[in-house]
Parts: sequence; structure tokens; C-alpha cells
Amino acid sequence: MLESLSTMMQLIEEVAAHLKASTARDRTAARKKLDRLTALSSTMSLTLEVKR
Repeated sequence: MLESLSTMMQLIEEVAAHLKASTARDRTAARKKLDRLTALSSTMSLTLEVKR
């Protein structure tokens, strides 16, 4: 779980950098990383729900 949080924090930093650059390529990269972040957070949420 800590690995997932670390990965999510890294993705957030990368998304912020892409959005600051504000080129079309960077916006596309940011969107893809946000999609990955969404998948990770969803998986983590389901994992926590199962552990209840």
C-alpha cells in the first residue's frame, strides 16, 4: 500500500510538471498519468474495502 501511495505522489508531481509546461504533448501526458492515478486510487479503495 505504501508503494501505491508513493507511486501516486510521484504521478501527481509529474502531472503538475506537465500542466505547467502547457504544450499539447504535455497535456496528453498529464491526462494519461491522471488516468493511471485514477486506476491506482480505485484499486486502493477496493483493497481497503475488502480489508474491512
